[in-house]
Amino acid sequence: ASMHVALFELTKDRLPIEQRLPELEAALWLDPHDPYVRDVYAQELRQNGREQGGLQELTRSVAFAPQLSAHEALSSERVGALDEEEQQAVEDGLTQALAADWLKVAPELGAFYNALGRHAEAGRLYEAVAVKEADDDRKLRAFLHAGSAFVRAGELPKAEALLHQAIEIAPRDSRPYRQLLSQVYAGKEDLDGARMLVTKA
Repeated sequence: ASMHVALFELTKDRLPIEQRLPELEAALWLDPHDPYVRDVYAQELRQNGREQGGLQELTRSVAFAPQLSAHEALSSERVGALDEEEQQAVEDGLTQALAADWLKVAPELGAFYNALGRHAEAGRLYEAVAVKEADDDRKLRAFLHAGSAFVRAGELPKAEALLHQAIEIAPRDSRPYRQLLSQVYAGKEDLDGARMLVTKA
């Protein structure tokens, strides 16, 4: 596969794209899960007038490799530059991957939502993870992420309820108490609630 990618890159500015694309297609036939090659292929399709095909390949690339770090264009700094169609293609890929591996992919989709400022969606996703999770430590972390996301969304009552659920899971863990104090009660200027929480802690 790497030899086909090398031929594709070496013939840049020498051959028309119609003659170069088969090299990427051959590389993908040999190694269909390589996110770099499929991302390049998707980009080349879109740049050469095959918009729908390029978006479908972007979705397939993310579905095959749902880690955002595996895709150069999906770093936290670059996600915000995606247009609406690209955002939908990435979300579709992550959603497809989510069905196959919920616990592995949910943090990636949550990070994607947060990077786009879709904090309430991230919160709902993390809450769903927490409800499904059987392991107390992972359940706790999911509730903490959900609480933070709902705080960023401005939904403080929802964040408060979820963080109290986190306390019920691990009453001796200081993280949900700190999060409630610094993110929820400080935001609401609820001094009485803060005092009661400190006493409980």
